[in-house]
Amino acid sequence: DAYVKGILKKQEGERAYNAIKHSLTKNNWPKYNWLLYDKYGYLPSDTVKAEAVSRTLEATTDDWCAAQLAKALGKNDDYNFFMKRAGYYKNLYDASTNHMRGKKMNGNWVTPFDPIELSPAGGNSGDYTEGNAWQYFWHVQHDINGLIKLTGGKTPFKLK
Repeated sequence: DAYVKGILKKQEGERAYNAIKHSLTKNNWPKYNWLLYDKYGYLPSDTVKAEAVSRTLEATTDDWCAAQLAKALGKNDDYNFFMKRAGYYKNLYDASTNHMRGKKMNGNWVTPFDPIELSPAGGNSGDYTEGNAWQYFWHVQHDINGLIKLTGGKTPFKLK
């Protein structure tokens, strides 16, 4: 954001971008496995034992931000890569429940599912970080129009 707003110079923007790209693509974080993320288009709940939905949704927002910086720096291939990943939130939307929910590696939803069940603090279980499916449904700040479309348009979206 600092680069896009003109606060950072080109060289600083490049340095920042390289660090961001590294952190979003190299498996050096204990909570993110980018190989799984890219293979499935989400973090599978049966492999990522805690906060798989939250982490996926948070990563899609990070990807969108990285895409904007890549675009500003003229890195079109990287822009396209990160914009594709910014749409991974769609892979966790279950139209039958109207919520973002955990999905296993085989593509099956995690069951049982209760959209108001809270995941506990401490990140040791559950698909959400100290929250539930209702709260994390809205965690697509980077693509509100896409979320509206995903849920069937403006009228059904208002009823969620």
